[in-house]
Amino acid sequence: MEIMATKNKLIIWIFLLTTIFSLSIAFDLSPYLRGPAPYPPDWRWSYLFINTFSKLWFPLTIAVSILFVVYITEEMQLKTIFKNKFIALIVLVLLSLLFQLSVIYFSRAGLGVLLHRIIDPNLNGYFTTSLHIKNITIFLKNYSQNVLSYSMHAQGHPPGAILFFYFINSIFKLLPSLNINTLNINHKDVDLIWKSLSVYQKETALFSSIFIPVLSSLVLIPLYFVGELLYGARAGLRASYLYIFVPSVVLFIPINDVFIPLISTTSFAIFLYALKRENNFYLALSTFIFSLGLFFSLSVLPLILIFLFFLFYYLYKKRISLKAVLYFVIGLLLLPFCLIVFGINSLDLVKVLLSGLPKGRKYTTWLFYDLYDFFIFSGIAYLLTFSLQITRILKVLFLKRKIKIDILLFSFTFMLFALDLSGSVRGEVARIWLPFYSFLVIIIAGFITNFLNFSKKQIIFFLLLQFMQIIVMQEFWVTLW
Repeated sequence: MEIMATKNKLIIWIFLLTTIFSLSIAFDLSPYLRGPAPYPPDWRWSYLFINTFSKLWFPLTIAVSILFVVYITEEMQLKTIFKNKFIALIVLVLLSLLFQLSVIYFSRAGLGVLLHRIIDPNLNGYFTTSLHIKNITIFLKNYSQNVLSYSMHAQGHPPGAILFFYFINSIFKLLPSLNINTLNINHKDVDLIWKSLSVYQKETALFSSIFIPVLSSLVLIPLYFVGELLYGARAGLRASYLYIFVPSVVLFIPINDVFIPLISTTSFAIFLYALKRENNFYLALSTFIFSLGLFFSLSVLPLILIFLFFLFYYLYKKRISLKAVLYFVIGLLLLPFCLIVFGINSLDLVKVLLSGLPKGRKYTTWLFYDLYDFFIFSGIAYLLTFSLQITRILKVLFLKRKIKIDILLFSFTFMLFALDLSGSVRGEVARIWLPFYSFLVIIIAGFITNFLNFSKKQIIFFLLLQFMQIIVMQEFWVTLW
């Protein structure tokens, strides 16, 4: 009865606060909802309302389709889920891709903004920088010296994201050219950039604008397996539903940040499998993939704390040997050692990248706004559910009762608050901390499945409220021009 009452109160509060917050966004009741102050030096998401509700039919149709799949899979028994999980995941991946595209279609700029966000150096930077690479060895050797001079996001990241476009570009150089010169670009500034590109560079841009959302949607697959390994098949499937409706995942397409979770979540899935199977090879593979994520973005780095918590927990329980720790370290350091061949000192590069972070932002201001930004872009429903988990644990501990420790919840919370207290990142965390959202939804999926025991109607209502918030944020806020 107590759990039933808690669940009902949670649903009511989620409905009320999501509605209030959505109305507050729509009417722009306070600019402080969008951040402490405009850029520069601080950060505040822009407010701009251009009525596009006539295009709501597309995201609404896809959202209803997703919820229909949710309804069907929620009806399944566990044996049926195990048997049909790959079919369910493929369907969800396709619907996730369509949902991301539909929300962009609904936006004031329409689907054409995907290309704009790839080729405009003032919005992206990775693609533009990749076009100037003549020799990879020289590019990597001089990377630390040149990185702070690159445009936009390329200025603050390791070389992986730039090389991502470089290699796609190299592939299109080898393929027969397509007839895309007749493509009409309505935006004059974008059209000027478009006309300056070669045919294969245009092909790279067009391909990337769809390929990145595809990669972003593929996160659902490793996400399911992490959820299954930790909380069971039902929770794994629910984690996949939840991830589709994370505002941050949808609103930053097709910036490279959206596919970084594919690397970190895959790494963690293999890591958990390695621990449970006591397989050292997979343990080294998992941390090698993790280091590959670092090659794309340093935002992955704090997640190493979660890996370490699990590693030492299994070591403490004597489920793995000290030899496993050695493999863990080898996998983690293999890529940085390989990069030395190309003249990249990873530690020096990290120092350079950190020196390029925005200056003049107050520590105390962003101590609040970093967590606010992260959880607002996770969705009010997820914020309240996570808060309920933390409150419940603190209450049990205060009453000095025994409670089974959820290692992922504990390590994730520790990582998040430690990172916030460090003050290393101040602003735009909704984008920068994107790799964290997959871990958040796994925790929430486990909680609503194994503790709150959400029914299919409750989870559909839960996701509908998330959908509403995404639509409102897309319509009234500018998260990416």
